[in-house]
Amino acid sequence: EQGMDHLIYVIGDHWVIENLELSRVEFGIKSSSSSSNASNYISFRDLLIHDVRHGAYVYYMDNTKFENVVIQEYTKQGFRLDRGCDNVTFTNCLVGGIMGNLMFLVLSFITVAPKTLISILWIVSHKITFEMDRLVSGKGTDL
Repeated sequence: EQGMDHLIYVIGDHWVIENLELSRVEFGIKSSSSSSNASNYISFRDLLIHDVRHGAYVYYMDNTKFENVVIQEYTKQGFRLDRGCDNVTFTNCLVGGIMGNLMFLVLSFITVAPKTLISILWIVSHKITFEMDRLVSGKGTDL
């Protein structure tokens, strides 16, 4: 039997997706790979994504926020920002390795397309804020 390909498929603007647990599909979050279906101002908050191939695999999503998103036990990629994703912010996001035993800052597990501007904000014990803005140029890059 074929299972579902994805749980959340985003097309449109000004969506807030929050307080969900997503599991046992190929893609937890997916968007259209067509620029004619571009999305803007999407917020993902307080999500737990696990037992997936890709946690979030998105195209053409500008001005997007991922806040308190945990992705664990994935087999391919935690977050993948492909073509056309600009001004994407990650705040307090974690990814767990294939074995699901170790949790890492999202910084090491984002794959981004060329010319993509992302921001990563990480708050540790309410005192230290880690911030990074990076414009990726050239070929797609794993940060």
